Order: sequence, then C-alpha cells, then structure tokens
Amino acid sequence: MATREESNAPLKRSVSATVIGIGLITLSCVLYGGLLVLPFLPVSLGNKLALSSLLVVTGEATFWIGALIVGKEVVTRYRRYVNPRRWLPCRPPDAGPKER
Repeated sequence: MATREESNAPLKRSVSATVIGIGLITLSCVLYGGLLVLPFLPVSLGNKLALSSLLVVTGEATFWIGALIVGKEVVTRYRRYVNPRRWLPCRPPDAGPKER
C-alpha cells in the first residue's frame, strides 16, 4: 500500500518518453516542411491536393501527440523560441531617440 506522500508526488516522465515526444514535434515540423517541396513533385493536381491535406493533418496530429507526451512546460518553451516577436532585440516602448 502506498503512503500518502508517494501518492501526492508529481508524475515523473522517463527520458525515453521525452525523447519520443520531442521526436514527434520535430517530425511535425518536417511534415510541414514537406509542403514546400510538394509543388515541385511531378504528380497531378488532385494528388497534390490530397497529399497536402494529408501532410497538414498528420503534422498537426504528431505535434499534439508529442505535446501531450512532453508536457506543458516544454511546449511553452518551444513556442517562446519560435515566436517571431522574440527574435530581434527590442527597446522599451517609451525609449525615444538617444540624446547627445
């Protein structure tokens, strides 16, 4: 029988589960990257439409499954890295031109 302290302990994720989750998130990025290659493939327009739909649905599914595996903290950190507003250093909004 488990003690009260053991039952309230947070769930620990194994390293292999985290690697699988990050791998699924990376796979989703690769699937979305496949959309950039799709117009250059020598297939009919109908097949391109079907393939693009398949890539988008599969990419979304793999991202969300990976996000469920790795947890909220990792996904929040990932979203912070891919946010374009954080790529360039910014000045405070009230900072005007420098006085000489």
